[in-house]
Amino acid sequence: DVVEALKQVELETPRQFFEMDREEMQSLFLRIGVQAILKGACGISVGDPVNLLQDDSVLHNAAREMRMLIYLNRIREKMAQWKIVGEQAIFMKARVADIAQFSDMIHAKPHIHGFDKQTFWGLWLAAKNSKCRDKVDAFLQAANDEFKDKHGIPLASLE
Repeated sequence: DVVEALKQVELETPRQFFEMDREEMQSLFLRIGVQAILKGACGISVGDPVNLLQDDSVLHNAAREMRMLIYLNRIREKMAQWKIVGEQAIFMKARVADIAQFSDMIHAKPHIHGFDKQTFWGLWLAAKNSKCRDKVDAFLQAANDEFKDKHGIPLASLE
């Protein structure tokens, strides 16, 4: 009878089954736990489940992946913050710059339209609001024709 046969089976603890001492078992369970948490919470696989008994790289890989997640989250936060304060920061810096410094800011990229939105509009607003024709001219010389046609400022408005 199957039930009687199962009653005769002598169950072993994981420590007995794997023939490991207490520290090795703790290490194994830690690796299993870390791998399960990362897989479930982050979708990250940090080791080969087949080699989990001998694989000490799970904890190193987990630490590396967690550092990368923290780094990427911080970058995301900084980018969100830049979208809010970037234009104002560039505007203030460009507004107090002399024409040589302003020209350096404009030519930091090969083309003025290669800047991100905050930098582009911060530079333009600083030029336009500075009442300095040289800054406006420097910006417009670097801009494309469509921008010049739409936003070009007549000389009389700056005098």
